[in-house]
Amino acid sequence: MKGCTISVIALLLFMLLPTQSWAATTSPSSSITERMEQFDPEQVETNLEHKGEELLSVAQSGGKLYIAIALLIFLILLTVGLFFKKVMAIAFVTLLLAVVGYCIIQYWHPLSDFVISILQWLFSRKPEGESI
Repeated sequence: MKGCTISVIALLLFMLLPTQSWAATTSPSSSITERMEQFDPEQVETNLEHKGEELLSVAQSGGKLYIAIALLIFLILLTVGLFFKKVMAIAFVTLLLAVVGYCIIQYWHPLSDFVISILQWLFSRKPEGESI
């Protein structure tokens, strides 16, 4: 136990000492400050939006494979459920979760727009006693 503690302390010292000496000798370079000045939040936003659209299209294109694998798992669980009744209940729960997951993947944009519009409607209502 004592040897393990000493080795952990030695490892921490071995890792921390070079880092501290390096950090004390370096200063922020001019390239970092130049890149900070060139930073454009709108460009980052458009890049993130583009990547999000790309990932969503990849997820939607794999929807048929997703539902096929889910149905295969359902059928396997249903077959095992012929012998064990609790497995049959798990099979139907799995089918329900698979269908919900498929609907979320395929219809994400309309669902998110619907939820956002409901939230905006709830939080934009004026109290009854207030008038403009």
